[in-house]
Amino acid sequence: MAETEWKDIWQELESLKRENKYLRNLLDVTLDKVVEIERRINRVEEKVNPGLELYYRENKGIGYAGKYNFEQIDESARELIKSLFYEAAKKISSPSFETWFTGTITDARLTEDLLIIYANNDFGRDWLETKYSDLIHEIVAKFLQREVQIQFVKDR
Repeated sequence: MAETEWKDIWQELESLKRENKYLRNLLDVTLDKVVEIERRINRVEEKVNPGLELYYRENKGIGYAGKYNFEQIDESARELIKSLFYEAAKKISSPSFETWFTGTITDARLTEDLLIIYANNDFGRDWLETKYSDLIHEIVAKFLQREVQIQFVKDR
């Protein structure tokens, strides 16, 4: 083999090795980035607001937000309460939402001009009424496309 052919082969080999090393580094960096992004996704998913979780689960046919089972809600009020949870979850912090909505509201009844929201205790009922009444009225009126009276009561 002539010296020029040998040099050409050697240069090609060195070039291929550099390219291989570059691609391996790129692959390592990419895999590291994928792992990092998956970890971030998991951290963010842990913080997902239950009301937003409800929206996504509802679209997959699962009828609850977090641990909250909407099947326990009176059938006439079920869709309204789902909407209430979804909209409220977008407007208040996750801890507040979990405490005062999924953690407090136990049932609801809807008639033509009255929505009764049942809370699991007196304190929760009072808190919903004093702190979230305006928000709840706004969401309910938007959903029903009419005003209704809302009554907060302690669960039976």
